[in-house]
Amino acid sequence: MQRVFDKQQELMAKFGEIERNNGYSYVPTGRLDIDNPQDQLKIKELVGRIYEELAEAQNANDGYGDEPAEVEMIDALHFITELTIHLGYDWFDIESGLVEQGYIQFNFEMGVYFLYRQLGMFTNTLKNRPWKQSMKPTNKQEFAIGLIMIWQIYFDIMGSCFEYTIDDIIEAYLAKHKVNLDRIEDGK
Repeated sequence: MQRVFDKQQELMAKFGEIERNNGYSYVPTGRLDIDNPQDQLKIKELVGRIYEELAEAQNANDGYGDEPAEVEMIDALHFITELTIHLGYDWFDIESGLVEQGYIQFNFEMGVYFLYRQLGMFTNTLKNRPWKQSMKPTNKQEFAIGLIMIWQIYFDIMGSCFEYTIDDIIEAYLAKHKVNLDRIEDGK
């Protein structure tokens, strides 16, 4: 999985340049500070990208959409990995907190529900809100555990719903990575 992290950093650099060229004013190039209000909003935006891919996966699972659900789940992996990198973690930080893949068996709808819920609870650990007059530090342990749980649920969905091993996930990610590079090259 470290290879996935390395490849995602490559995409982040390319897509970051595109985002800046498209007028997005805040495209982080380094680690986000989980106690900085602006960075907390960026974290929530990145989580929104994961939500969107999960919704596309659900749509595909219901028989709609252009791609199979497992392909959309690999798209979600891109953003989960990007979020993790922006938070200053690498694969070895995440792996040390995981239990064996398949720890929890899900049907697809239930698995995605739990992942949505975990993403929401994860962002809820970020207590600085634009409408609040005082800022609160983030409980860093709760935040880190929340991130590991996102990964755990993701792997459990991929294993129990699609019978993907870690190696299958890596292979699917690398194939989609190539598609993304081709899209960038073609200006799409």
